[in-house]
Amino acid sequence: MMGQVHRKTDRMFFWLMLVQLIGTIVASLILSPHTYNGTIKSIHPHVIFAMALGALIAAPVLGVTWFMPGSQVSRFTVAICQPLMSALMIHVSGGRIETHFHIFGSLAFIAFYRDWRLLVPTTLIIAADHIVRGIYAPLSVYGMVSGQEWRFIEHAAWVIFEDIILVAFCIGGVRDVQTLAKRQAQLEYTNQNIEKTVVARTDALKRTELRNSAVLANARDAIVSINAHGEILEFNPAAEEMFGISESQSLMTHFADLFSPHNANHWIEDCLRDGLADLESKTNQPMELLAVNRDGEEFAVEVSMTYLFVDKVPLFTAFIRDIRERKRFETRLAQSNKLESLGQLATGVAHEINTPNQYIGDNIRYIDESFGDLAKLIQEYQTVIAEAGSAIPAERLAELKQKEHHSDLEFLMEEIPQALGQALEGVERVGSIVRAMKEFSHPGIQSLTMVDLNRVISSTVAVARNEWKYVAEVEMSLAEGLPSIQGNPGELGQVILNIVVNAAHAIKEHQPEGKLGQIQIATAADDRYVTLTIRDNGGGIPDHVKRRMFDPFFTTKGVGVGTGQGLAIVHTVVVDGHGGHIQVDTDLGEGTQFVLKFPLEGRILQRETEAA
Repeated sequence: MMGQVHRKTDRMFFWLMLVQLIGTIVASLILSPHTYNGTIKSIHPHVIFAMALGALIAAPVLGVTWFMPGSQVSRFTVAICQPLMSALMIHVSGGRIETHFHIFGSLAFIAFYRDWRLLVPTTLIIAADHIVRGIYAPLSVYGMVSGQEWRFIEHAAWVIFEDIILVAFCIGGVRDVQTLAKRQAQLEYTNQNIEKTVVARTDALKRTELRNSAVLANARDAIVSINAHGEILEFNPAAEEMFGISESQSLMTHFADLFSPHNANHWIEDCLRDGLADLESKTNQPMELLAVNRDGEEFAVEVSMTYLFVDKVPLFTAFIRDIRERKRFETRLAQSNKLESLGQLATGVAHEINTPNQYIGDNIRYIDESFGDLAKLIQEYQTVIAEAGSAIPAERLAELKQKEHHSDLEFLMEEIPQALGQALEGVERVGSIVRAMKEFSHPGIQSLTMVDLNRVISSTVAVARNEWKYVAEVEMSLAEGLPSIQGNPGELGQVILNIVVNAAHAIKEHQPEGKLGQIQIATAADDRYVTLTIRDNGGGIPDHVKRRMFDPFFTTKGVGVGTGQGLAIVHTVVVDGHGGHIQVDTDLGEGTQFVLKFPLEGRILQRETEAA
């Protein structure tokens, strides 16, 4: 700040000194241009003195103020030369009193530097000039020839008085300049901080916008911004993929149009109303709804909505998560829990049946063996009686013949072995059913094991016999030496059961009453897969049903017949749980074929990894 003041003052003294030089020369030419020696006229020495000495005094000032503005050298050069120029002007004027005011002006101009030190050399030069010239040339300084030796004291007093005022001015000026400089520095520092803060906040805002854009672009959940009227304002890429419409198309769509109307409209209206009333009874609480994509397909989603006020206007943001996989998992888990409970019950029932069934079987085998021995003994008795002949009284022999006739001994001897054989066959049948129930409902197996698929098929078909025996015949063509696969036997049994039951229902609806349909089950293997094929000759599956047949809770059956979870479980178990593939071939009026392929290498389920 002071440097700027010094430079400006130097520039001022450059022009001031130039004007003073010219003024001194002009004054000498006007006041005493010539001198006379008799009649001879010549240039007055004052003119030559003004021109020569004036140039000599002005030259240093003009040089340093032009080439070294603001330097300390220039300031002290001015402080020395300016009082000399005042002395020259007093001399040229012949010591006139009014020219002495030039000294006071010079001191005032030098004070513009706001450096009180400059007043010291200026004051000393003025005092020395007045003392020396007052003694040796009083006419040039006071305009009088003699008697002015002590007059310098008066002039010095006035100069010192002005110096006191000017020193106070310089010190106060410096203080003011320093205060102003501090304020200017503080202002510049504040401005820099403000600029840095603005830049930092602008960068932070840009980074926040970039992060928000990245979140919106990469979020797996659909994020939809809507206004208070339910009109869509923003639609992220996940929402475009979920609903099958672009963001530009969504801007012409009402938010409620994205959902099935029977369970969404009231909830959305309540959320918007609560947001306008600044309530949270509906907002921030997730809700499970049925969404509708561009093809009209309904699917389960979880929606939560938040809001904020922008310029006193509510802005709503809906977070929509596709929960179809979660629903499949929940369905699978519920079914697994159900199967586990049923399996434990079935295992207990099978155990309770198996024990008395063994007693019955053992007793029937004992009776069968004993009756064989008894039949031989009776034959021996009959042989002995025949050989005895007349040795037996006729009356006694007639009585025996009559009792033989009444007891129908011949019929009993023929039928009892057959009845015992059939009873043993029934006991074996009950035993096979009990063993199948045990295998099908084996509890506690949640991880993958090596599974004999043929054995699972046989057990499941036996357990499901009551479902198909009145509507169809089951033909099984199970490959011998079929490689074992890595899987969950309980879940695989559930898959087979669901498909066989569906096939039986399809045949029952399609075949004439009293005519049995056909369910064909076959297994095969190649280098990569074990293949299970289940075919029926029911009515087939229409295309619009086939597209949704694996969706949870989708069913075409009547109330109480189907839950819509059977084929969803099939898809979840085969594809998600065992890394397999499902191929469905169907002809309307001809039947349906399910081809399930299980990889021979298998894969470890996530739940098994987590359990480990």
